[in-house]
Amino acid sequence: MSRELIEKLLNKAYFYLYLRQRSEQEMREYLKKKAQKLNAGPEDIESAIRELREQKYLNDDNFIEAYVRYRSSFKPKGEYALRLELRQKGIPENKINSFFEREKLDENSLAEEALRKSWSRYKNLEPLKRKKRAMDFLSRRGFSFEAVKSAWEKVEKNN
Repeated sequence: MSRELIEKLLNKAYFYLYLRQRSEQEMREYLKKKAQKLNAGPEDIESAIRELREQKYLNDDNFIEAYVRYRSSFKPKGEYALRLELRQKGIPENKINSFFEREKLDENSLAEEALRKSWSRYKNLEPLKRKKRAMDFLSRRGFSFEAVKSAWEKVEKNN
């Protein structure tokens, strides 16, 4: 374990963090790829991860919060889809569960917002086709049936 290798890994990590926060697992996978080129070992990677945690660049709890906030603002998804995406990013199930216990998503308004943004795709279709496509769209985004139904009723009524 050499300090020079750890510094090189940290520089790669800072670059990777430049665009957005990363989960610990995402960072670990990224550094594994970079470590092969540098001939760094697993202990070097873990040292770099530990330093990033100490410097507060890696924190899965903060990552979950930022990720859910971003997704809710720019591409709303339901809790089911968000949970799946967080698991894919290597977030432990217990952290995901505790976040969603603390922070309740307003799926109804998120589903309504998502449908409003995409309404132009459906507005000229015949009524049954419009309903099916709009509801399928929201279901694919991971919204519960209740949220899909509520969003459909509100958006259809107002348009």
